[in-house]
Amino acid sequence: GKRKQRFPDFVGKERARETHNAPHTQAMQSFMKSFGRTASNNNEGGLDSLEALQTSIDLIESQEKSFDHEKAVHRREERNNHSLYESNIKTDEYQGRLMAATDCLQKKQGRGLLGLCRRLSIDRRRRSSASRRPSSPLSALVNAYVEPSVFARGGSYCLPHPEKADKGGEDAYIMCTAPDGTMITAVLDGVGGWAAVGVDSGMYSRALAERIGIEFDAWVGRQTMMKSRKMPARAFMQESQRPLLTILERAFEHVDDLGIPGTCTACLSLLLPCGKLHVLNLGDSGLRVIRNSRIVFATVEQQVSFNYPRQIGTGSVDIPADGDYAIVDVQTGDLIVTGSDGVWDNVWEHEYLALIRDSRNLEYQTSLDLLAGKIADTAQMRGRDPNYLSPFASNALRAGLTNCLGGKLDDTTVVVQKVWASVASA
Repeated sequence: GKRKQRFPDFVGKERARETHNAPHTQAMQSFMKSFGRTASNNNEGGLDSLEALQTSIDLIESQEKSFDHEKAVHRREERNNHSLYESNIKTDEYQGRLMAATDCLQKKQGRGLLGLCRRLSIDRRRRSSASRRPSSPLSALVNAYVEPSVFARGGSYCLPHPEKADKGGEDAYIMCTAPDGTMITAVLDGVGGWAAVGVDSGMYSRALAERIGIEFDAWVGRQTMMKSRKMPARAFMQESQRPLLTILERAFEHVDDLGIPGTCTACLSLLLPCGKLHVLNLGDSGLRVIRNSRIVFATVEQQVSFNYPRQIGTGSVDIPADGDYAIVDVQTGDLIVTGSDGVWDNVWEHEYLALIRDSRNLEYQTSLDLLAGKIADTAQMRGRDPNYLSPFASNALRAGLTNCLGGKLDDTTVVVQKVWASVASA
C-alpha cells in the first residue's frame, strides 16, 4: 500500500493536513523533505537548518491561522448579508401587506358600523309600533362618528398687548381639522400676573396649545382604530363621552411633567361631523354660537373673584375637570366665535353681532380672518379708551369697585368658524 509520509524526529510525528484550501501545507511538506536531505549530508549545519525550519514552521502556522480567521470572517459576513437580505424581503412583504390592508380599510371604512347602524335602525322601526324604547347609546354613537353631515371653515386673528408685542403676547391658540372633518379649536390665555416674578406665562400657554394638537391627532387615531374594530366599543364610548376633557388632561399632564412655569385659562371646542359641538371652558375666555344674528349658546366665565379667573398650571388648585363641559347642536350657517378675555372684557354683544352682520362672503377663509381681525381691532380700540363703559368696567362696578371706567387693554385672540353641510348630507 501507499506509505504514510513522516517528518524527521526533531520536527515530530505531526501529520500534514491535506486540503486544497491551504496550499502552503504542501510547500511545508516539500521544504521538510529538502531539509531532511540537507541535514543528513551536512551534520554541522543541522542546528542552523533546524532553527531556520522552526522559524519557517512558525511563519506557516501563523499564515494558516490568519487564513482560517479570514475564512471565518468571510463566512460570518455572508451569513449576515443573507440575514439582512431576508430581513429586507420580509420588511418589503410586510409593508406591502400593510399598504394593501390600508387601501382595503379606506375603501371599506365604516361599512361594518354602517351595517350595524342600519340593523339597529331596522330593528327600531320594527319595534316602534309595539313600544317607544330609546335607541341604544352605541347606535347613537356609531351614527355620530360614521355618518358625516357638517364641517367648518375657520379664520383667526391674534393681537398682543402693545407692551408685550416683542415677545408675542401671552395668548395662544390652535385650530386643527381631521380628514373626516372633525375640527378642534383652543384659545389659551396666559395669566399676566406671572410677569411680576419674571415668568412669561405665554411660554406655558404655547406649550399647552402645541400639546393639545398632538393629543387631538392621537384621539383621532383611536377613533379610526375603533371604526376598524381594533378597539373595544366600551372603551370608545367612555372616552368619546367627553373627548375634550381627555385631550386637555393628557396635554396638561405632559406640560406639567416638562416643568414649564405659568398658568393659563382654556376654552376648547370640538366640532364633530354629526353636528355636535363639544365645548370645555375653564376661566374667563369664552365661546359663542351665533345663528341668524342671535346668540344661541354662550359659555359662562369662571372666576374665583373679580379679575381672578380659574386657571390651570403651576401652583394652581384647578384642574381640567373643573371646567364647564357642554354639548351643543349646531346647524349649517352657524358661526362659532371663540375668544380670550381681551374680547369679552371690551366688546359688548350688540357690537360684535353688528360686525358679523356687516361681513360678507363668509364662506371663504380670508373673509373669516378679516372678521376675526375686525373683532380683535375693535376690542383693542375699546381697551385704549379711558372713558368707555366697557363690560369689564360694568362688572367691576357690579363687584363694588369704583374708578374702573374705561376698557381693559389686553392680549386679544379671536377664532371664527362657520358651519357648512357636507357633500354626503347635502
